[in-house]
Amino acid sequence: FVELRTERISGRILGASACGPAAAETINEVCLALVNRLTVRDMARTLHSYPSHGYLLYRISMALATQSIPGLLAGCGVVGRILSAQIRCVMRIISVFNLRW
Repeated sequence: FVELRTERISGRILGASACGPAAAETINEVCLALVNRLTVRDMARTLHSYPSHGYLLYRISMALATQSIPGLLAGCGVVGRILSAQIRCVMRIISVFNLRW
């Protein structure tokens, strides 16, 4: 199994837990993402071959990246990424001031 921990609004990868035959290779990829401050959207855009153990990280990051409206928009090209960034900015402002919808 692989458990990926991310920041809720930005999607930045904070850490992971892995258990299984290829846990070391899986954690290596997560460590690379941590050092480079990548998000789950960045990891979802990265090429992962199928069938491989790395494909599991792709599936997890794709699920996390598309579970929110900004994540879905980010996958829709340049205009979607701009709208996604604006929505995430508004969400950060709301979370800082503890405003409710």
